[in-house]
Amino acid sequence: MCTRKCASFDDRLSESRAMRAKYPDRIPIIIHAKGKHAPSIDKHKFMTPRDLSFSQLFYVVRKRIQMDPSKALFFFLENNTLVVASSVVEHVYTRYADDDGFLYVTYRAESAFGCASGRTNGLEPEAGGSVAELQSETA
Repeated sequence: MCTRKCASFDDRLSESRAMRAKYPDRIPIIIHAKGKHAPSIDKHKFMTPRDLSFSQLFYVVRKRIQMDPSKALFFFLENNTLVVASSVVEHVYTRYADDDGFLYVTYRAESAFGCASGRTNGLEPEAGGSVAELQSETA
């Protein structure tokens, strides 16, 4: 992926300006994986509607990286700020856009829905019950 390292600031600035001129109602975002275990994405540059929420962008990225449904997706800004899913792209862009005109976002996929092995900490629910109910009863 080629972003800041292989293009000069002036090239990136002129590219973002050209993109914004062609699509004035959209925001230029560059998205890339954070960490060596994050699944790679086939496309890095996105032009998103100004009023798009990050939860909608999560959906787009999840589809592009073919992520395991048992994993959670997290977006971070270049300063390691976690992006809240309800945030609107335009508001985040206004506050965190780089001087070159792009909003740089990284993502991580984390196992966030229980044990990867399917174990339930030795607890087994009764017929019709759930593990969450059983755990709350024993706490």
